[in-house]
Order: sequence, then C-alpha cells, then structure tokens
Amino acid sequence: MLIPARRSLLAPGLLALSLALSACGDDGASASATEGGSAGGTEASAGTDATSGTTSAGSDTAGSGETTGMMGTTSAGTTSAGTTSDSETSDSGTSDSGTGDATTGGDDLGPPAVAYLTRSAKGETWPEDVAEEAAICPAGWAYLGGSSFNAVCLADGPRTLAYLTRSADGETWPEDVAEEAEICPAGWEYLGGSSYSAVCASPEAMSLAYLTRSATGEVWPEDVAEEAEICPAGWAYLGGSSFNAVCASAQERAIATLTRSAAGEVWPDDVAEESAICPAGWEYLGGSSFNAVCAGVEARTIAALTRSAAGEVWPDDVAEESAICGEGWEHLGGSSFTTVCAEADRRALASLTRSAAGETWPEDVAEEAAICPAGWEYLGGASFNAVCAAP
Repeated sequence: MLIPARRSLLAPGLLALSLALSACGDDGASASATEGGSAGGTEASAGTDATSGTTSAGSDTAGSGETTGMMGTTSAGTTSAGTTSDSETSDSGTSDSGTGDATTGGDDLGPPAVAYLTRSAKGETWPEDVAEEAAICPAGWAYLGGSSFNAVCLADGPRTLAYLTRSADGETWPEDVAEEAEICPAGWEYLGGSSYSAVCASPEAMSLAYLTRSATGEVWPEDVAEEAEICPAGWAYLGGSSFNAVCASAQERAIATLTRSAAGEVWPDDVAEESAICPAGWEYLGGSSFNAVCAGVEARTIAALTRSAAGEVWPDDVAEESAICGEGWEHLGGSSFTTVCAEADRRALASLTRSAAGETWPEDVAEEAAICPAGWEYLGGASFNAVCAAP
C-alpha cells in the first residue's frame, strides 16, 4: 500500500524497498534494498526498498521506495554474477525516542551491498546519457540487471546504504545544496540517485530503520520539534526519506516492516498496540505508514514476496500465507500484498524486472527465474520483480 509522497517520492531502490517495504512501510528503504537497507540485514523489494536491517529483497517501504525497503548476513566477498561497471523469546517492546550520536557501526562482515540507482554519481541517466545501463553502477560494482527505472548494482563487499531526500540538517537538493552528494552524512560515499533520493554508502555495518512515527506514536512536526526525535534512543538520525526519519544503529539487526503479524492480526483492528504486530522477541521501533517497524535480536536475510518460487500466490493458491516463504525461511507476517520471510543465513538479495542482458519475463524468457544472475537462487516474485538471492 502506497501513500502519496511529498516532493521526495520513494526512491527506486526504496520503491523496490517499498514494494518490499510495502516490507524499508509504504513510504519509501528498502532499499531495497530496501534493498537498500543496512549491512546488518538485507531486504529486497520490488521497487526499491531499503529499510530492513537484514538482507532482503522483495518489497519494503523504507521511505524511499516500495522496498522497503525491507535484511541477514553473509560473509563478505565478491560475486561473479553480473558485469562490472567501469565508471528472541520475550514480548516485543518499545524504545524511548531519542537521538544517537554515533554514525559508525560494527565490524562484522555482512553480504555485499545491493544499490538501486536511476542516475550515476555524475548525474548520468540511461539511456539518455550512457549507452549501457551498467554504466550507471559505481566503478567496481557489478551490474545485476534493472528494477523499474533503476540499475541494480552489487558492491564488492558489505556497505550500509541509505536513501535520503533530505540531510540531517533538513537540506534538500537542489533547493538548498548545489550538489546532491551534500545530502549524504559526513563520511558517507555518494553513489548516485534513485528517484528523488540520494543514495549514500558507509563501509561500516549498521542497521537502518525508516520511521514516520516513534515507538510512542509521535510524528514530526506535529508532536516533536525535531525529526531526529522520531529515532529510538541510541539511534543516530541520518536525515529523512519522504515522510520517514532515517535512523541508524551500530548494532546489526534484522529490520522488518509489517502490516500484519504471522497470525494475520492487524492494528488497530485485532490488537490494541501496534507493537503486537512484531514477532515474539523483536523490538518495536515505531511505524512507517501502515507498517510496524520491528528489529530482531540478530541480523538475518529478509525477503518480501507476492508469489512463491512455484508461482503460487496467497490466498488464491495456498491456504496459509506462510507457504509463500521458501523451505527453511521463517514467516514473519505480511506487508501490504507481500509475505515477509526471514532466513538465518545472510545473503545479498536483488529484485529485478530485467536481467543483465536486458531480458524481461515473460516476454524474453519462459521462466521468471531466468531473470536472476547466474548462480543466484530464485526465491519468488514481488510485483513485477524476480527476487534473487546470492549463493
């Protein structure tokens, strides 16, 4: 479920995230990527999402995309897939809102980062400025394919990716700063842009949460004077993404955005507190659009899927939503039309509408799995995307 966005629409990565965030809320990171998301977890989304703290792919809303954003861990390393571009057992609880003072994370190595980019760090777009979409990827990153208007790029190692439409000082581009790179936090690398978002990378491992309301239900600017106050206590405020505050924790944790629990409960219809939507043992961080944002104890891989690897959808083809998750994956609940699944192994996830060769399904290939890079596992689909997991 998407909500109208301000000038800062969900970033593509976040859109995938949003779709995924739909596992990063419906406001916009996962990046991914939320793919976009955090090094602590990964989430892939049909558009671009970057809001989970584990590796996830599918659709999540991390404030930047339909990905939501919504991620796990894998040992760092490079993958040969694609082409390289030149250029928990207690009840869920709540956390007092506050601001953190640290923007650096832990040292544990997670999976390689996946970024969703509509424009390069030089401002180039495809096909207007470059002949090959792969040229949008940063130098040294592998081109995996495309997701809607985004090039999907794989780093040579773990990164934490943030999709931001405004800086921690409230500046937007091009209204307040001359270069979009200035939206990124100090010390973060500017990779390019995704829709209205700047895509920023840190080599430090962190968890990111995209929040429109705090764990106590406060929203900005109606209830608090500073957007940073939406962040949980001890979390650093990085800036904003559409209606979301983007918050970072040095502790790597899985982040899931859920509109319904694993038991199918929604808030406020079935439960009195939104925190009850979170899985047992997960911490309730606040909300993003219609979603509860939940943090696990450890980093995991999180995928948001609208259909299984066998092409089944719920409730049309299977009686239980959990059947959409692959074997070995835990069903955490749902986010809009997606099923949110978690795996203990940390892997890079990518949601792709086209392969690195430009093929789409069903126009060019008989099986959606053929959209995934060579050697990657096809987990299922999210909206128009194939959701793929690195080996």
